[in-house]
Amino acid sequence: MQRSMPSSGSLLMPESARVTLELAESCGASELEAWVLPALRELARAKHAAAAQAIVDAAAQRAGGGHAGGVAVDLPGMLLVDVVRASICELVGFNGLKALSGVSTRLGWARDEVKRLRGKVKDLRARLLAAGPGAVISVSAGRYFVEGTALQIVRGCRLVGANAHVESTGDFPAIEIDCEEPEDAVQLDGLTVSAQIRTVIRFGVAVSVRAGSASLVRLKCLGSVTVVGHGASATIEDAEIGGCRGDGISAYMSKVAVVRSTIRGCEGSGIWCRAGVTSTVDDCTLSQNQGHGVRVEGDGALCSLRRNTITQSGLRGLYAGSGGKAEVLETLTMEGNARGDYKGSSGVITFGEGVARPRAESHVDGNENGAKWGKVHRSESGKDFTAQEK
Repeated sequence: MQRSMPSSGSLLMPESARVTLELAESCGASELEAWVLPALRELARAKHAAAAQAIVDAAAQRAGGGHAGGVAVDLPGMLLVDVVRASICELVGFNGLKALSGVSTRLGWARDEVKRLRGKVKDLRARLLAAGPGAVISVSAGRYFVEGTALQIVRGCRLVGANAHVESTGDFPAIEIDCEEPEDAVQLDGLTVSAQIRTVIRFGVAVSVRAGSASLVRLKCLGSVTVVGHGASATIEDAEIGGCRGDGISAYMSKVAVVRSTIRGCEGSGIWCRAGVTSTVDDCTLSQNQGHGVRVEGDGALCSLRRNTITQSGLRGLYAGSGGKAEVLETLTMEGNARGDYKGSSGVITFGEGVARPRAESHVDGNENGAKWGKVHRSESGKDFTAQEK
């Protein structure tokens, strides 16, 4: 017998995901095989049902089909229920699960999952608190949803988890490094880290370094990395950073080294070195950031660049503002930066001997500021310059 779809209610999650859950919980095994999966495919074709397609695809992969059309129709009913549940858990995240747990008495599994996930984070917090200097803490595969406050690291240790995803559920960093001893060193290796801002799709601060020395290796950050604090330092290697509501990497009164990393799709600049920052950026790719590719601005801010590629920035590829200095020591490749490749407004940009200068002129077409940006005025030495509006 064909069923009508449940009402959507006011649950703050994708409509298709709620419908899917209600279907999976209310149908028997034969109906699951004969009706739920076809209904999912139908939802995936609807105008506002991209979430349903994500569920179908994830379910197909778990079932061994590899794509939505390849799910076997003779899957046991309960296996299909488990597949749909697991897919939805990945889709809606922790806050979605909490919302689901209050929808109906049939969704006891969602409450159990919330309890299990909270237990995982509680255990990880305890292990970090008990860790001695130099301890290695392995983080098992899976998602770790941090509630209330960031996952704090206050002692030197190494946190390793190639398939672990630490995610903030509110307006705070997912991981905060705030060592009690300035000489303590912390390494994060292989983690995926993200932090969400309420009601905003883009991500907030993923990792915050406030004190101590941090080594962030092979991280995938869905959100910003901030290094803020006297004596704080961070080395970021082989990382992927993107989707930030602000800058990809933001530093203030600290030391930062960025090596072989990709920073893409941030609403601010790819990297912003503020007052009191000494930084190096080597062998990195910065693209599609809405602000500058690299911004150096603030009293004493210094950034040295080697062998980098900066493309498709919303503003300048490289920008030096008041009090800032950028040193291009080796090759710098730039292309498609909306307001020109580089500009030293009231700061300074220098090029090492033999380093070719990218063009500084602005792209005129489509710029609201037209051609007034981009005349370069070199000093008598030919190395330093400022660029001013004309």
